[in-house]
Amino acid sequence: MKQEREKLPYTKQCPDFPYFREWQDIAVELTPTTRPPYTCGISKGELGNGSIAKLEEQGWQFPAGFRQRGLTASNPIGNAVFKMRSEDLLINLGELFDFIILGADKILNAQLQDNPLIPIGSPLGFGESKLCCLTRTDRFPETLEEFYERLASATITLDRNLEAAASCLFLDRYQTYRPELKNPFLLSGSLEAAPWLRPDEDVFVIDIVNTGTTAQANGLAVVDVVTDIPGAFLVTTKKRLKD
Repeated sequence: MKQEREKLPYTKQCPDFPYFREWQDIAVELTPTTRPPYTCGISKGELGNGSIAKLEEQGWQFPAGFRQRGLTASNPIGNAVFKMRSEDLLINLGELFDFIILGADKILNAQLQDNPLIPIGSPLGFGESKLCCLTRTDRFPETLEEFYERLASATITLDRNLEAAASCLFLDRYQTYRPELKNPFLLSGSLEAAPWLRPDEDVFVIDIVNTGTTAQANGLAVVDVVTDIPGAFLVTTKKRLKD
């Protein structure tokens, strides 16, 4: 099934998540500069080998095994990165950390209404994610028209932790075909199981997809991309932007 989709401006997709662009060059600022030293927090699992390699080229020093057990890294001019749980990063943002880096799923979950958020994807090797609509390969719609027709009455599965954001983005894209989204089927992870848990129902899953291998391994395929999402975001405070 071939279809064209419009990339909606990220700032318009959900009124609960205003994305600001004041620090577009922040990916560059993560390398040594003449700016005063800063402290950055990053959620566990976000800093991959590609990102570490890019930062090491700029003089950052990462201890051996940083991805598995390391908690801190630094560069020659005093900038520091600490790896912690996202909950601890958010609590201490603005106090212990000048800015933090969170993955797309954590950003949607946190509902950061008042924090400037800057997408940092490819400059630091974080890649891109997509919020997708998936269904079973053996029940894949043959045409776009069939998809929209089935979408109107199908069971919609959402991640319980992302319900508010995913519902908003879902309606932003499909409101013409489904004006309301009442009583979605909620799961805390393992969303790929939903279509098989309800085999007698028409089930569509709304989930963040990176490589798509997990969906494929569980007999699902992407029907439509709801929206593109940068792989990670830099999160700061309005006060830090003024400093």
